[in-house]
Amino acid sequence: MSVYVVGDIHGHFEELTALLDEINFDHRIDKLVSVGDLVNRGPMSLETIRFCKNLGKSFDLVLGNHDLHLLALVHSARETNKY
Repeated sequence: MSVYVVGDIHGHFEELTALLDEINFDHRIDKLVSVGDLVNRGPMSLETIRFCKNLGKSFDLVLGNHDLHLLALVHSARETNKY
């Protein structure tokens, strides 16, 4: 089992998957840890989130400021639509 740590992906899904292919990442035995800023700036934040979510227990996330900002926006939108 290998543990790979990445940071500042910023929604660059294709670059992330290319990197994982290059290191022969195997979600069945390896672990991927994102140390912040998984989303924002790049063109494919949603795809990046879905991909990492689908890794299940093979993925851990430490939230960065961009991730926290997205969560705050989602929470704010939900609170606004509550009434």
